[in-house]
Amino acid sequence: MDMLKRVTVFVALFFPLFCGAFCPSGDKEEPDTVYVRDATDLIREQYRPLARYLTFFPGSIPTTGNEMEIITNGLHYRELLVADFEAAKDYIELETMLFATDTTGHFFKDLLLNRAADGVKVRYTHDNVANLFDNIIDGRAVFKGFYSDMRKRGVDMRNFKPIWRINDGLYPLTSWNHRKISIVDGKVAYIGGMNINDGSMGAWEDTHIRIKGPAVISLRALFLQGWNSLSLSESGKIPLHLVRSEEAAVGDGAVFQIFADGPDVPANSMQDALVWTLENASRYVYIATPYFMPTKRVVKAMKKAAERGLDVRLLIARDADVGMASPVNHSYYETCVRSGVRIFERVDRFVHSKVFIADDYMTYIGSSNIDKQSLLKLYEAGAMIYDEHTATINAGKFLEDLKGTEEVSETTFAGWSAGERIKQKLFRPIAFWM
Repeated sequence: MDMLKRVTVFVALFFPLFCGAFCPSGDKEEPDTVYVRDATDLIREQYRPLARYLTFFPGSIPTTGNEMEIITNGLHYRELLVADFEAAKDYIELETMLFATDTTGHFFKDLLLNRAADGVKVRYTHDNVANLFDNIIDGRAVFKGFYSDMRKRGVDMRNFKPIWRINDGLYPLTSWNHRKISIVDGKVAYIGGMNINDGSMGAWEDTHIRIKGPAVISLRALFLQGWNSLSLSESGKIPLHLVRSEEAAVGDGAVFQIFADGPDVPANSMQDALVWTLENASRYVYIATPYFMPTKRVVKAMKKAAERGLDVRLLIARDADVGMASPVNHSYYETCVRSGVRIFERVDRFVHSKVFIADDYMTYIGSSNIDKQSLLKLYEAGAMIYDEHTATINAGKFLEDLKGTEEVSETTFAGWSAGERIKQKLFRPIAFWM
């Protein structure tokens, strides 16, 4: 009997603690519900089919009433991000492919650790494989506790792709999280092509957007979709439930649409969006990308668009940051140029921007390169901006950037050495894994 009493007392005292750690909570927090006013009807009629197609999840509902700043200078991006991180009161959420162990990475690591020490919740989605490879390629030490130290000192860090998951196979192993998202207190957010590294915040040509308004919640919904999928328990998930409002959106400003691409989306949305634009634009499509290793479908769409008279231009660096990439980029030049696509090589600096603009109306800025990995395998995120003013400014900048380039022509092909031709043939078959 005494033993039974002891067991009863033990259970009464310790079961609540046990259940709190391992059992579902009975008073689970109800999802936060946010009603989103759909601005699709404010988009130019020609582009509404694209906007409707890209609305794969509630966070992709087009919104209006946003303030945005398009950033093309990495140092300026750094200044803005530092100011917003320092002003954070509740949380900082960060999802970026590269958080490098370089000067920039160390600076932002210290900043985030300080904010965590101040009581700000810092959430960071870390891609183990991508950061490991990047640091090795750039000759940096990687097994010095740089990332584990962040977790130990207060950063809530979730590994997107644990290195030990080799059972997933080679294809999923290279399905890196290539998104670049930052959110501060649900009030300001960033999306685009810039990583947390010296290249994006200094030496490279790159493009990013700073946003305030309803699109911040759209972007947070995308971040939390990935964040919650990495949770080991229900208690580790953050509820956010977006619902399309019955009230119509009003306003005459830019319409902003966040959309995702990758294995968690039921289509190759970036490839589909680019092909749709090439097939439906009436005047021009301007494209900037660091890597040009397109799918057959994209090549076909570019060639057909140029052949029907559309002004299709591509801006790319002559020398990529990864040596094998340049010959692969070059291997697609001849078939495109001979169909009327105009290709311009930047000779003074590396172009890391991922942008395309159409007809002085639509602008894409995001993380997707025009290569097979981005278009078919990687987790990507971008923004479609439906607005004449924004597109006109970006088209003007694109044309201004062409002044520092050399256009690819038949003379370019004739000047390629036998060695260059051999590298194109050797490296192109493995471009899918680059």
